[in-house]
Amino acid sequence: MDQGEKPCNDRSPGYRPAPAGTTLFLFPFLGDVCSCCSSCYDCCGKCGCCPQCCTCGPPCPGCYYNMPCLCCCCRPVLPGKHIDEDELVPESTAADEVLKDIEEEHFGEEAGEEEEEGETAPPSEATEVTGAADVLPVRTRVAAKKRAKAQPKKHAAKSQPKMFTGSAAGAPPPPAEACTGPLPEPEEPATPLGMGVYLVYSTENGGTMYMKWSKTPLSGPGVLAYIEPTKEVGAFKFEKKDGVEHIGSGFEQDLQSSFVADRKKYYDGWATFLKQMDAADGTLVLLPAATLQPPPKVKVVVLSHKKMRVLEADTRLPKEDVELMAVVPATVVKFDVPTMEVGEFAAFANNYGSLISFVPAKK
Repeated sequence: MDQGEKPCNDRSPGYRPAPAGTTLFLFPFLGDVCSCCSSCYDCCGKCGCCPQCCTCGPPCPGCYYNMPCLCCCCRPVLPGKHIDEDELVPESTAADEVLKDIEEEHFGEEAGEEEEEGETAPPSEATEVTGAADVLPVRTRVAAKKRAKAQPKKHAAKSQPKMFTGSAAGAPPPPAEACTGPLPEPEEPATPLGMGVYLVYSTENGGTMYMKWSKTPLSGPGVLAYIEPTKEVGAFKFEKKDGVEHIGSGFEQDLQSSFVADRKKYYDGWATFLKQMDAADGTLVLLPAATLQPPPKVKVVVLSHKKMRVLEADTRLPKEDVELMAVVPATVVKFDVPTMEVGEFAAFANNYGSLISFVPAKK
């Protein structure tokens, strides 16, 4: 107990102890509690929470610590304070409880169904059920709308391309009889032959293709084409490996493969030979053996100033008459037109066979 304060059991009419500073510091909420009853718990003998503090010797904890009265019946409203009736929570009536139960049951039955906003319950039903009031306030609620299921997106139908590109555009494999078997005997060429390079195909190692540099004419089975050079050719071309330059082998199996890349090896071999026209400023001649099978026949197409030309056997073709050249299967009909753009020509050549480009000859 703080010094200077009267004992808590002194009940003189003028004594009104107040909470000490220590008490308010520890219990700040006690500042608003009434202190009219000598700081005991049971000041009036009505609550029974501390029956001995007011009638016997030892003080109660409230008296000892100088706590104000905590009795529930001795708390008058202090001056300047009042009860805000607007904040009072009204007790629920039986009518409200019944109406709440009806609304919950009605909402459970219609859950998941689409309803219009602002739907109200009929007033007649509410009046019959409650029986406690003549008119009840109409309560509105917004029904939960069922979320529409997400529909899968519809993709536009894929359009068929007018022209395939890449490996998908390759021609089908040639028949087996065009790839395997003995080489047929061709006719004698009508064009004079001589020193130069020849394209030769043999059945060794599953179909072998090579270039043969020769100072004398070559003809017979498998001799497919001839290039007559206009530039001087070094002697080593005829002496090294007897003038033979290997191109590839295993063409019999590659030509019958279902993969376009395997079949293109044969036409790339033709392109390797035709590039000698550019190196030697030569003139090309297709020999009669190129019109027979095996090996499969090819179509040599020339493009110059957007004009198309399919080279025939025993026909001379100088380099200066060529800008682009394509070697494709003989069954390809894309090049059977009089004119074609350069880009389209290159695309078809790469798709079906092989493309050869020449540097323009100086005039």
